[in-house]
Amino acid sequence: MRYIQPVLLKRIYPQFANDFLAWFSGFSWFIGILTIIAIVLTIIALVKLKSNSKLAGILFIISGVISGFISIQGILLLIAGTVCLVRQPNQDEPIIKVDENGSFLEE
Repeated sequence: MRYIQPVLLKRIYPQFANDFLAWFSGFSWFIGILTIIAIVLTIIALVKLKSNSKLAGILFIISGVISGFISIQGILLLIAGTVCLVRQPNQDEPIIKVDENGSFLEE
């Protein structure tokens, strides 16, 4: 079985090879720009996480959609965004202790 040599392929289909390389080059730039946007959104979400968890969750979800559903990073960002949106804030209520007679115990 004979393999087609790359030089022979360029002789047979020169226009196809040039078109494919031009398309792939443009597509690579597009993916690179989307990745940079997703990284910036993730960093902003991490900074805003403590002060505004809802905004951070929305930014995580947008970053996860931009990253894509195929990669593990995109899936983990979607999970983090969902957790930020669903999580309830901590309630700092004092714990009241009661003894067996029903009277309050002081701490």
